[in-house]
Amino acid sequence: MVASANTDGISRITLNYNLVKDYDKGVMVYMLLHEYSHENDTENTDEHGYEFYQKFYELVEKNTHLMGIDENE
Repeated sequence: MVASANTDGISRITLNYNLVKDYDKGVMVYMLLHEYSHENDTENTDEHGYEFYQKFYELVEKNTHLMGIDENE
């Protein structure tokens, strides 16, 4: 796997071993939210349309506390 993560768009998100090995909670949450935002399989493609970005930014905004980001700074 070349990407840091991918998804089948239905029920599975796969993280690259190096992402897990070099554990950084903020990066892992960011990657999980990124992959969760995809509605299609990303194993062979990584397309990002308007709907993806809309969903992704909404999820990030709601979950900044999980990434260790203080949105008041």
